[in-house]
Amino acid sequence: GGSGGPPSMGIAFLSQQQLRSFNFPYQLGYSGADGQEEEEEGLFETPMDANVTGYAVRPGDVAIVATDGLFDNVELDEMCHIAVEWETKWFGGA
Repeated sequence: GGSGGPPSMGIAFLSQQQLRSFNFPYQLGYSGADGQEEEEEGLFETPMDANVTGYAVRPGDVAIVATDGLFDNVELDEMCHIAVEWETKWFGGA
């Protein structure tokens, strides 16, 4: 925050969730050798299935790259608060 107030952070970009359906995220993996059984096909997504995006960053930006385990359990405002605390502790402010 400017003008001598406490430091703050905000969300500049948030990628879309990558789900097969509600509460069923993509699962990146490998199911075995070339001779896999038919029922095993389709269990995993490949890197080609991922949504890929780019975003310009500047010095001082903080990127949080995480799985649904974080995003399902920690509110975005709380993540920003934790990032500010981390920046303050290690770099003297945001």
